[in-house]
Amino acid sequence: MDDRKNMNESSLPEENQLSEEASVSEFSEQLPEEEPDLQQSSERQQGDTQTWVMRIVLFVVFAAIAVGIIISVADRSRQAEEDALAASASAEISAELEKVREELAPSEPPYTQENIDALTYALDLLDAEPLSRSALIDRLREDGFSSDDAYWAADHCGDVWNEQAFRIALAYMRGTDFTSEEIAAVLIDEKEFTTSEAIYGVAKAEVEIEQGG
Repeated sequence: MDDRKNMNESSLPEENQLSEEASVSEFSEQLPEEEPDLQQSSERQQGDTQTWVMRIVLFVVFAAIAVGIIISVADRSRQAEEDALAASASAEISAELEKVREELAPSEPPYTQENIDALTYALDLLDAEPLSRSALIDRLREDGFSSDDAYWAADHCGDVWNEQAFRIALAYMRGTDFTSEEIAAVLIDEKEFTTSEAIYGVAKAEVEIEQGG
């Protein structure tokens, strides 16, 4: 009997241990399985973080590209403006240089002694009698001057041809019965004045006559 009692007593701890393990196992089975959810949540958060990081990186890259394009366009525009200003300044400088060259260059070729002689003779002729430019050149050539010297002298007598036409027209009005139109025709056809010179001469002669000159 003692032996049975001892056996019963020795088997109690084992039963108690088994009972405790069973209780723990049941309790564990009743607990919610949180570890997989936590892992999935962590992975999802990690994925979201990576996505945001990639978005930020892409945004920065695109922003840098856009800024680079804007800077490049601005640089090209600024360079074009600078080139245009440089070209304009160069053109202005060239124009000014050309103007200065023209001012410094002799306005006429050097004249010869023959030119001076022809001019002196021409002025004496015009002082003695009124002549048109063409008539003066003819007289100079008839009197032995070369054509070049005669033309040069006529070109350097000054703007005297209107007054020469006036002197002839006034003489005709005082000494003949010609009308103004007839006198103008004589000045053009016979005296070789231009139309404008003849008209000026006749008109001024009419005024002189009306004023009692």
